[in-house]
Amino acid sequence: MNKLRIAASGALLWSIAADAEVVRLEIRSQHDWAPGYVSQAGAYESIAGTVWYEIDPNAPDARDITDIRLAPRNARGKVEYHGPFLVLRPKDTTRANGTTLFEVANRGTDQSNRILFQVSGFRLTNPDAAKDVAHAPLFDRGYTFAWAGWQSDLDEKAFGLTVPRAVVNGTVRSAEFLGVEGSPRDSGSARVGGSCAADASESTAVLRIHHRFDDPGVVVPRARWHFASRDKDGKSQVDPCAFLLNTPVEGSALVTITYRGDQPQVAGLGLAAVRDVASYLRTHDLAGRVPARTVIGYGYSQSGRFLRDFLYRGFNRSSDGKRAFDGVLDTASGAGRGSFDHRYASPGEAGNSVGSALRTSCPNAVSSRPQWCAELQASTPTRHAGSDVKNDKRSRRRTSFARITRPCTSTAWMKNTCLARSRPTVVTDDKSMGNLLMDGAPVRDRFDNDHSFAAGSPESTANQSAVHTISLTRTRLHKMEVSL
Repeated sequence: MNKLRIAASGALLWSIAADAEVVRLEIRSQHDWAPGYVSQAGAYESIAGTVWYEIDPNAPDARDITDIRLAPRNARGKVEYHGPFLVLRPKDTTRANGTTLFEVANRGTDQSNRILFQVSGFRLTNPDAAKDVAHAPLFDRGYTFAWAGWQSDLDEKAFGLTVPRAVVNGTVRSAEFLGVEGSPRDSGSARVGGSCAADASESTAVLRIHHRFDDPGVVVPRARWHFASRDKDGKSQVDPCAFLLNTPVEGSALVTITYRGDQPQVAGLGLAAVRDVASYLRTHDLAGRVPARTVIGYGYSQSGRFLRDFLYRGFNRSSDGKRAFDGVLDTASGAGRGSFDHRYASPGEAGNSVGSALRTSCPNAVSSRPQWCAELQASTPTRHAGSDVKNDKRSRRRTSFARITRPCTSTAWMKNTCLARSRPTVVTDDKSMGNLLMDGAPVRDRFDNDHSFAAGSPESTANQSAVHTISLTRTRLHKMEVSL
């Protein structure tokens, strides 16, 4: 049963049973949204605050979160983390349609605005600035919209997620372009995700300069570069998150550094956060309102890749064995996945061919730079610390499967047994990535009738998804809800 408490600050606190993943939801603001706007479902209100999570590192639904068993625990033996949330919903309960559209934020921003609706000034970090709502048929139909921070390499002020760091170190590779579009030719960032070098004086760190993308690189002697940055007066200072070259590069170049990283963030908790908030919205009331009957996940570009990885790793099954999302709308995400759940993950990095070649490590993909992968794997244990042998074998089988199959939205992938008990309805707008699935039935002809795709490779065809019309996306969402 939910219990309402009032904090000293006046914020409302909704707490639930201690064994749940969402242990507390703190409402910091609740008021009319976009004052003066009234949809056919009436006025809307915004509810914003903080979600507090706990997870048992030994529970079955936590076993695939990298380094979870190496994270600090509270007195109950649980791992804690927290982040922001935002909900937009009709003020009149009777006019809501019972469906919540949960959008996965894209690097701390929403992209449903201008795709599913148009609102001037709206930001996840400042929803109160919204005005001039237009082209909003989903508001007229009474949809509820929800967001929650999931990205560990963003702070909460940027709508990120605060996660603990695992008590472990490992080898990591950073990549930085110099002399490009006015960037410095002798300095740059060495940060990977939320991590930097464990020791700025590390003698075994290796820096390479690459002048072509297929260039294996030239190793710069350690005495000719440093983990350092310049202060406001231009003086060099030790900085484990940056590097300085004694001699600037000529023209433009790519600089990669392989070094021993400091304690990594448990980035995979972002996947758990999305799962648990979606499940919470379905099973618990929010400030006196009935739970959602249907929850649909929506992701555009990077957020679509996140949802693809979310499904692949089995996170759509909540701790009670039920589905988190009834449906997933994956828009303009291309063929890649992402860097979401491994040691030194970079969840904000793109999952395209270029980004994958610069990845900090080599999970779930065949890299075009095998010598870099070999270097990392030679100095990093294959087995994730904190996992047992059985689960590690399972993880390797999934990695192998990802290397030889089509992306997760293909029909063949959807038949994989890892989704047998948690498979949602999935809609993808990339024709080359497989059939559109509704109720498990392929309806490819709907693509042919709705949109003409340019001929070309899967990669070039996937890029065409960026120009899909707003009306087409809205239509697919409505058809998905009807099918559910």
